[in-house]
Amino acid sequence: LWMHKKGIMVDPPPNATEILQASGIIPSMITGIILTHCHADHDAGAFQKILKEGRITLITTQTIFSSFIRKYSIISGFAEPFLL
Repeated sequence: LWMHKKGIMVDPPPNATEILQASGIIPSMITGIILTHCHADHDAGAFQKILKEGRITLITTQTIFSSFIRKYSIISGFAEPFLL
């Protein structure tokens, strides 16, 4: 989704940053992510973007957000408060 030269990705796949770059899109132009559920094919790109580029706006439900934080805390070894 594009608004005012900024993008929002929906359920970004793994390696979303590389896919954007290959398409000629500057990854930092994506400022938000809509996350519909926590399966790796839908949320791994969100976590990779956070690791590579820092904070983003994550648009989702509280249940999905909590699951995302818990899942990637376990996978990464980062404490949950660090990921918030």
